[in-house]
Amino acid sequence: MKLSCDIIRDLLPLYAEELASGDSQKAVKAHLDGCEDCRRTYEKMKASPVIIPEAPGLNTVRRGLWRRRLLTALCAVLIVCMVGCWFLSWLTAPIYLDESVITEILDNGDGTVTVSMDAAAVGRNTFQFEVHPTEAGETFIIWTSRWLEHTWSEPIPRPFAITRSVVHNGIYLFTGQGEDVLIYENPQKFINGGVMILPRLYLSFYFRMAMGIGAVLLGLAFALRRRRAGKTLAAIGSLALCYGICQGIVCEFTFASYFAEQELMWAMAMGVCLWGALMCIWGMRRKI
Repeated sequence: MKLSCDIIRDLLPLYAEELASGDSQKAVKAHLDGCEDCRRTYEKMKASPVIIPEAPGLNTVRRGLWRRRLLTALCAVLIVCMVGCWFLSWLTAPIYLDESVITEILDNGDGTVTVSMDAAAVGRNTFQFEVHPTEAGETFIIWTSRWLEHTWSEPIPRPFAITRSVVHNGIYLFTGQGEDVLIYENPQKFINGGVMILPRLYLSFYFRMAMGIGAVLLGLAFALRRRRAGKTLAAIGSLALCYGICQGIVCEFTFASYFAEQELMWAMAMGVCLWGALMCIWGMRRKI
């Protein structure tokens, strides 16, 4: 039985993909040998194969998996950055040296005093120092850090000497533990009382304010959880709590600091990383 061109064209997709039965294959081939129009249709079909579109559900699943992998990688990076910030804050935390670092104090007899210091006297490789003038005299702040100790490249500790004019009552040494130590007393001046450099306390205020604001905003976010404003409040509140927690970790929950600006910077960096990691986890949870 001879098949019409309409029937052959219906069978052409199966014939082109070699999915038709043996008899259908023979019938189509025989028809193509004798029909120029169907043969041209078959050649066009072979030149531009039919592409079956994917189901919309597959695209959605694929995008969801890709987004989840991206959030997982970003979360891991942020956690590593947070741990790295904490480690750097620990490395650069100041270690104050006591009066043992001062090896000699020489009165030059011309109104000046030469103070000699050596890191080896306290078992250190190096140190940094600052001079703070006060009404009673000058205060030396001598400190080092784990980072300075690790990066010091000279084979032996370097002694250091500084000459200061004595037009005040004396020279003090800051130790970070209560009242400063008097290391040189000017014989021409009368010292009444001591000198003390007080630590900065505003980090405690920042910590309490962040924890309080975070708790209030999270409470409001829970009450408005079915509205868009609830999500915004939850994000801001969690950011405040993350900063407060990281500030406590950096300061070891003491908050009285002589390097408050440095500790504030590390706490803010850690807080942003922690908050970003939590947002990534929340995004993955919503996708699941």
